[in-house]
Amino acid sequence: MKYLILVLTTTLLLAGTMLADNGLQVRYLNPSGSLSPSVNHDIDVGDRKSIASRAFSFDLTMAGDSANGVVTVTIDKARATYTAHDMQQKLGTRHLPTQSFVLSIVGEGRQLELAANSDAPLINLGGMPATGYSVATQLVNALPVLPQAEVTVGSEWSTTREIRSLECWVWGEGQLTSRHRVTAVDHKNGRTIVSVKTEANGSLHSAEGAEAFNAELKRTVDWTFDVDSGQILSMSLEQQADGTCVIPQGELPFQQRTTLELAPSV
Repeated sequence: MKYLILVLTTTLLLAGTMLADNGLQVRYLNPSGSLSPSVNHDIDVGDRKSIASRAFSFDLTMAGDSANGVVTVTIDKARATYTAHDMQQKLGTRHLPTQSFVLSIVGEGRQLELAANSDAPLINLGGMPATGYSVATQLVNALPVLPQAEVTVGSEWSTTREIRSLECWVWGEGQLTSRHRVTAVDHKNGRTIVSVKTEANGSLHSAEGAEAFNAELKRTVDWTFDVDSGQILSMSLEQQADGTCVIPQGELPFQQRTTLELAPSV
């Protein structure tokens, strides 16, 4: 009897080890459902702290079409404010509900990009910068590039991508290099959820048509991903940009702190 128990125990332990060692393929498969991203910018210029801030929040509905490798994202609600010198103003968003944009699933399911023939609905920022704010651009810049290989707890991978980011009052663009690490794999309600921590660095310069600008970027992100449905579940992003930008008062040093929270709509 004791021998039988020992054999069963050993078998279960070995089985558990085998399951734990099995890798998971993480891919954007058919992202669907509702998400609510919120973004905040807090800007220092020169020695003046929190001289201005921007806040954006959206309710989005995602409809994946795996057969064609695209995801249609519809804006259900949008809210935006700009605060400067302790005065807050609402930015116009009434035109956004029911507008949509299309993301392409590329790189064998490892990345989402704005489709080449898709418009990106904009929020007018009052002419500074001349190009408005796009939730499509923000979403694409925040969503992670997934790993090529299968992963388990402790797996790491690195990615480099082109990004576009609104910093100070200028659009910047450049490369972001990220290091991702799987911190947990959980099984909830029949789903497999992967938790990842990302640390990233990048350099930005003036986007085409923008005023002179340069900045160094640091970003940390904690995010979760549903392996079975192939979609992002949540994200908490903190980003800091330090550099110089040209505004009507001249060329000034700035620091911008950006936060992004992404969660299912309630």
